[in-house]
Amino acid sequence: MRCVPAFMLVAWVACAPRVVWVGSDPYRRIQAEVRSQGGAQWMRLGGQDQEHYQAIGAAGIVFSNDGTRVAYPAERAGRWWMVVDGQPQGPWDGVADPAFSRDGKHLAFLAEQAGQWRAVVDGVIGPPSPAVQRGTLRFSVNAEHWGYVALPKDGCAAIAIDGVVGPCHTAVVSMRVTNLGAAAATVRDGARFHFLFGEQMGPAVDGIGAWAISEDGRRFAYAALEGKRWHAVVDGVSGAPADGVRDFQFGDEGARLAFVATDPGRARVVVDGAEGPPFLLVGKPLLAAHGPRVAYSAQDAQGAWVVVDEDRQGPFAHCRGRARNHPVATHDLLVSSHDAPVVARRERARQQLAIVGGRTLRTLQQFPAPVVGGGSERSMFVSVHDRNVARSIWLRSGERPLRQLLGN
Repeated sequence: MRCVPAFMLVAWVACAPRVVWVGSDPYRRIQAEVRSQGGAQWMRLGGQDQEHYQAIGAAGIVFSNDGTRVAYPAERAGRWWMVVDGQPQGPWDGVADPAFSRDGKHLAFLAEQAGQWRAVVDGVIGPPSPAVQRGTLRFSVNAEHWGYVALPKDGCAAIAIDGVVGPCHTAVVSMRVTNLGAAAATVRDGARFHFLFGEQMGPAVDGIGAWAISEDGRRFAYAALEGKRWHAVVDGVSGAPADGVRDFQFGDEGARLAFVATDPGRARVVVDGAEGPPFLLVGKPLLAAHGPRVAYSAQDAQGAWVVVDEDRQGPFAHCRGRARNHPVATHDLLVSSHDAPVVARRERARQQLAIVGGRTLRTLQQFPAPVVGGGSERSMFVSVHDRNVARSIWLRSGERPLRQLLGN
């Protein structure tokens, strides 16, 4: 047996690469590391070393949603590159805020040259601005449009869509890019707030709270504060006042809208302008993306309920996940498109119950959140643990009656 002198072992350890950052893609299929040694840093991706630089901007490392692409800032000799799929783009004086589109096919980031910042989208350089509001560079859901908030001068925040910079506002509080290539945003001019939807500027109000737009970019809704009362404004039409308005949700391909309105001791879900029954507390409504169904959790003096369309399921003694006046955590409830069952997790007498289509499926020791699976809008997959035995339940509508599904 051959021995290695202790001083040689110490020297070897001192010279070995150090791992300074570890991460992975959203599905944890590809392991990523930033390694450092001898004044150099490099990305190791899927077991393969990429090009060496003097520094890697670990805080700016981003993966595409499908985990097939990665981008990160890298510095060499005082200049910065954006490395995209192993290929450097640059150099610039600085780079920031890389962002992939939802489908992973497009990349945008900010690049600085001679004191001016520009958006670079798929390698195409946009117009200059002295500054860009941090965290505002983004794509539309369909990845066909992009935008950000430019800061061309003091006291001026301007929304840029597809490289075209709009008028100044005192501040842009929040912003999204619609699938039609328009801005949806909360803006402040002086001390008053407006909701901006494309070229339509809403009236000045004291504040704007929750808001939402339909995925097709044709509809909008927001909570407007006037004095001490809130109003739901839907497609420009203001509704009845309430102490609170929250949780706007579009569904059925944008045809339906639900939100929660609250007053002291009274909360209700409003669906397409019609108020539902009053409860003490209600949770965030869930709408099927491609169908008319609506579901939410609620609580009154009798106990906890799950409301599906106009049908109540319950009452139960109490609910899991109560927080911030929401009786049930959002992830505890799933409503599918079309006619698939609704799955919920509730507790009754210290037993957890899986509820499918209004019927108790089984008593569970653990019941994690249900998820839609299989790439089908008409199916769902639920994984449960019952008395330390893992069981998987696959539910698909339109093929077998629910009573048969419950039997399995």
